[in-house]
Amino acid sequence: MLYINATEPVRPEDDSLIVIYPNPSTNNEFYIVMHELPAGEMATVKITDINGREISVSKHNGTKPINHNLAAGIYTVTISSSSHNTSKKLIVK
Repeated sequence: MLYINATEPVRPEDDSLIVIYPNPSTNNEFYIVMHELPAGEMATVKITDINGREISVSKHNGTKPINHNLAAGIYTVTISSSSHNTSKKLIVK
């Protein structure tokens, strides 16, 4: 662990706080679990294709199914909130 001023630990962002399942996605849906998202806070979920084209943008505040009509392939799901910002790979079968 790193320390600033020898008293405050600096922790890298923990990607395990955000989980996408099932991955690969089947049945035109997947879930995003956002551990430690403060109550009432909304996260922006952006899906982009392998070429960087934005496919969809939505707001979520908990674990709910995200329905999609994505073609089979690999996508990037970016989850942003005031407390987290991470990108995950999503495979669609």
